[in-house]
Amino acid sequence: MNNRAQYLAAIEEEILLENQKRNVKDIPSPFIPNADINALLQNLRCNWFLNVRGPIVSHRKFIGPLIVFVKRLIRKAIKWYTEPICDQQTRFNADVLRILQSYQSNIENIQETLQENAIDENLSGR
Repeated sequence: MNNRAQYLAAIEEEILLENQKRNVKDIPSPFIPNADINALLQNLRCNWFLNVRGPIVSHRKFIGPLIVFVKRLIRKAIKWYTEPICDQQTRFNADVLRILQSYQSNIENIQETLQENAIDENLSGR
């Protein structure tokens, strides 16, 4: 294990111990492997848009049309309230996704630079 990995492991252990002292349960680790970050970003790319205007359906034979009618009435009645909130949340989600993608790109560039520097140092015999 290199110094950075040992340092991060020590910090993570310290956080876990502090959470145990406070009796905090089920707090995820703040350190996420790169593969998991890419999977999480992909999930965000798929789910950033809130679609509140989707179709209303019911699979009940006899009462289904009535259920759909009532749901449409309720949707129209609260549209003035829910639509601005959903639009604001969608804009926020898009902004956060853009920022996270930018951070991920920057991290990858830094990692490439560090690897190149490490290779150059090894080749130069330092």
